[in-house]
Amino acid sequence: MQELEFIIKLCAAISAVTGLFGILVVAIKWFLRQKQQDADLESLRRTEAQDIQELKEELCVLSYAMLAALDGLRQQGCNGDVTKAYNILQKHLNKSAHNR
Repeated sequence: MQELEFIIKLCAAISAVTGLFGILVVAIKWFLRQKQQDADLESLRRTEAQDIQELKEELCVLSYAMLAALDGLRQQGCNGDVTKAYNILQKHLNKSAHNR
């Protein structure tokens, strides 16, 4: 009878230790996963910032090219909407240049 009680208590202790170990393993994996997600998110933020900067530079070049094309049209005698678009674009570029 005592042997049976000992075996039951031993099994209960082993189950408790196994359960606690399992919970510990799950918690450690969760924290490691969170740490990896934080690192991945930071990497994505850096990449996003670089991509945005590249897009801004490209848009700047395209805006100046558009301004040059509109200026060429104005020099050819095209007036009206060309002049209006030229003035609007030039005003926008001046504002954005002073906001940097």
